Amino acid sequence: MFFFKIFFHQEILQISKRKSYHFANIFSFIILLSLFQIFTNNIEQNLSANLFITFCNFALLSSILLINQWFLSQDFHDGTLEQIIIKCQNLEIMIVAKCLANWLFSCVPIIIFASIFSQILYGEILIFWQLFLILAIASLAMFFLFALCGCLNILGQLSAIIYVIALPLSLPILIITNLAITENFLINLKILSALVFFIVPLASFSMAKIIKISCDS
Repeated sequence: MFFFKIFFHQEILQISKRKSYHFANIFSFIILLSLFQIFTNNIEQNLSANLFITFCNFALLSSILLINQWFLSQDFHDGTLEQIIIKCQNLEIMIVAKCLANWLFSCVPIIIFASIFSQILYGEILIFWQLFLILAIASLAMFFLFALCGCLNILGQLSAIIYVIALPLSLPILIITNLAITENFLINLKILSALVFFIVPLASFSMAKIIKISCDS
């Protein structure tokens, strides 16, 4: 827990230096949301609500893709990871701290705005806390998944391969997210929660192994 607090706080400080990126991330989501409302203005409300969930999923997905494309690459090339290995053998702690800090700033604002707008646009159909909870769990699973794929860039210029690997793997999460809102909320919530408990430790362990292999080679 001591190392987690240090890594988490350090990552928050690093993220705070990139405020413009996160403001742009939120601002672009609001613009796209306005365009979505214009294009779906004449569509039946139930169908429009389903499309809104899909839109939120892909907005989160694009944000996660951008932030994780070169995950840990800079820390690897400037020698930060080698110093961390010396002081903390359990790299999974550092990885979880960095992922949670970045997820908190890149995904949670979008989720909050999406949940608020859902009540303004589809308050009779979508429930605030259900949408917030489902999007939070799904985005967390996707974040660790894409962080793992982005970490592969440490081994070489593999950004194109990352999209090929990560996008198909994220499809079940996107499908279950939609189903959780439209039908069988509790069942699909349990499935998504199980995916998070599977993906987070597996991705963290795999990223730690990739870092150690890269630093040793």
